Amino acid sequence: MTLGPLFALLASCQTGTPSAPTASQLPHIVLITLDTTRADRLGAYGYKAAKTDTLDALANAGHRYSHAYSPAPLTIPSHISLFTGLYPPQHGVRSNGDGVLREKQHTLIRALKAHGYTTGAAVAAFVTSRSWGFHHGFDGFFDAIPKTKNAWLGERNAEAVIDDALAWLDDTGTDSPVFLWTHLYDPHFPHRAPEPYASALKPYDAELAYVDDQVARLVKRFEGLPTLFVVVGDHGEGLGEHGELGHGLFVYDATQRVPMFISGHGIEPKVFDSPVSLVDVFPTLFKHLGLPLPTGIDGHPAPHDAPLYMEAFMLEDRLQLAPHIGLVQGHTKLIDTPTPELYDLDTDPGEIKDLATDDGDRLAALKAQLKGLDYPGRGDTSQLHLDPDVAAQLEALGYMTGAEPSDAETAGRDPKDHLDLIQWSQKSERLLRLGKLEEADALLKKLLERYPNLVRPTTRRITALASLGRADEALALATTASARHPDDGSLTVIVANLHSKAGRWTEAALLYRKAVAQTPWAGQIKTRAVLSMLRAPGEQRAALDLAETYIEADPSNTILAGIVGLYFLKTDRVAKAMPLLAMGAKAAQPLRMVNFHLGAKAHQDGKMDLARDRLEAELKFHPSNFMAARLLKDVLVSRKDWAGMARLASRVLEAGPSAEWSRIKAQGYFNQVDYKACRRVLDAALMDFPKDAQLVLLDANTLKKEGKVAASQARFQAAKAMYKKVGTP
Repeated sequence: MTLGPLFALLASCQTGTPSAPTASQLPHIVLITLDTTRADRLGAYGYKAAKTDTLDALANAGHRYSHAYSPAPLTIPSHISLFTGLYPPQHGVRSNGDGVLREKQHTLIRALKAHGYTTGAAVAAFVTSRSWGFHHGFDGFFDAIPKTKNAWLGERNAEAVIDDALAWLDDTGTDSPVFLWTHLYDPHFPHRAPEPYASALKPYDAELAYVDDQVARLVKRFEGLPTLFVVVGDHGEGLGEHGELGHGLFVYDATQRVPMFISGHGIEPKVFDSPVSLVDVFPTLFKHLGLPLPTGIDGHPAPHDAPLYMEAFMLEDRLQLAPHIGLVQGHTKLIDTPTPELYDLDTDPGEIKDLATDDGDRLAALKAQLKGLDYPGRGDTSQLHLDPDVAAQLEALGYMTGAEPSDAETAGRDPKDHLDLIQWSQKSERLLRLGKLEEADALLKKLLERYPNLVRPTTRRITALASLGRADEALALATTASARHPDDGSLTVIVANLHSKAGRWTEAALLYRKAVAQTPWAGQIKTRAVLSMLRAPGEQRAALDLAETYIEADPSNTILAGIVGLYFLKTDRVAKAMPLLAMGAKAAQPLRMVNFHLGAKAHQDGKMDLARDRLEAELKFHPSNFMAARLLKDVLVSRKDWAGMARLASRVLEAGPSAEWSRIKAQGYFNQVDYKACRRVLDAALMDFPKDAQLVLLDANTLKKEGKVAASQARFQAAKAMYKKVGTP
């Protein structure tokens, strides 16, 4: 993007706002959160190799905070801190997966809505989806994340996110103030930037350059409009510093120092060197807007001189090492581990020289400040309402919720004393992510020979063995680990999954039911228990009784309701099936055929509006269900909805050429007396299907309507010959 329009936009926004603005006086707000983005990889922060012109222009034209910090090196807790102005100990979500943004929580989004903003969001990954409560308070929320075998790997690129954001803006309009949040995930590992970025730059830099060009599209949309752009990183990325490959383990600056700048409406260029945190965004933004500052939060309007808190519990969760707890005061950082560390960030930005033994006074002062915050530790996470199957998927990525069993060899020890374990753990995780299973297994085997009681590396080795086709070894290892840690629900599920994959349904069902007893909130495991029993010899009646018990206790388990409804329908128990199918249709992603059968029943009962809605829903979630498409076509014909018929055919044809659906589309236009559109469809279809008798017959009818009588008669004769040839009366 050229910088001229951007600077023109920013210049046009340099107008003040009254101290108590009305909604009509407030600017638009665009919040961009850059996942896994280090401050020192943007040009505005001094990185010479950066290709981040749009972001740099915003940063240089606004208030840029040179030392902004994330309170946690993980996406879910850091974003919740951003929106609430609270540190993780205060909002309670300390790691990915151990909690959600509560519906009634006071947030930046709700506060802006109260002042007249229309709110929209488009996000890029499972970790910012509605699964974690991030949709609360938004009028429009777009999180169409592609489904993946491991849900935690679900992501989409910046182009798709910005497309959704721009479409929402077009639908919503900008006559009244809008607040738009876009979350861009591309800089997260693995780095797969498209061309030409991938060939021109290092992988991480290439992702940021690609993101920058997508941000430019969003900036352009607000040209000439009073707009505040707020750009922050949710956390950084270890690129080898202190032995960290990724993020989540430590609170060194590599993962904690992030870009943060506010640019546009009423903002003059200025750089602030005093440290700030993501919890400060909420009050800082409200100060700029001239709105009453939020109360009861940890954040302050920036700049300020309050200490900044940060924490990372992944080492405790994964390996039962002591967690990393940090405090920044001015430009001094304390990392409070069993052997504390102290760094002067002015003279030692790489945190190489530990001053803890040389500067006891500063160390004691910061430790006293940290103690004075009186923040609780992670505490007991055994009752977290996280489906153990989802937890197991999280473990496979090296993240984990819930404390490691207490007999681990490393309990509470300083991470610095177990760097070999940390390195092996990180390398094995990365090898698994890259599909290098043999190498990962060899490394995990070596790790477990030294640390045999660590559950999380064990689960990753089970995953590697199963993926390598060594199912018996995987099952033996999983069974031993589960016996050693019988209360670990994730291990129980892993063993059950291995039995299920091998078709040992009776064994799988018993273990899934055990896992349900350990984690009674886990709807997905209840579903697997019922499915296993349905497949086990002689267990069908008991499976259905159990399913009805589960559904009665938890009507929100809509997937299980759909499964049981389809089973009852298959066995001709329609009266029992229909209410369950209606529950199943309420699922976020209803099972295939659930809405189809509801639509078919409505069609049978003559309820055509309901039939249309159900069949549309079936095709929304399962566009390849041609049974639903054909029945919906019949419904539309009965309603003489020819335009709807043409639109339906267009959707079906997106899957590939079809003589049948080309004819249906052309017929829809024909019946609307739109012979030009009908002709366009027919000519294209006849190129692919010149011998299709029904297409030729419709061509004859269309020629007649076009006044081409002789040509029409010839095509009638051709169609007649084709019908006769195939024996059609």
